Amino acid sequence: MAPLESISNRARALCEHADRLTRLPASIGQTDIDALRQAGCSDTAIVEVTQVVGLFAYYNRIAEGLGAAPEPDW
Repeated sequence: MAPLESISNRARALCEHADRLTRLPASIGQTDIDALRQAGCSDTAIVEVTQVVGLFAYYNRIAEGLGAAPEPDW
């Protein structure tokens, strides 16, 4: 895995957005979207990262809510 310093501004912005969306979803606003665009992110990239974060949050809550155990090989 590459050190954080070596990734592009675009990739860093997307990672930071994903982290913030995971931890503080209600804090995301238009200024955050504008900052992603300034970092070179397309609307498609912004939608995709938001969907991936949302899907993982959903899947994790379903698994945890049902008490699902991790796969034995994991």
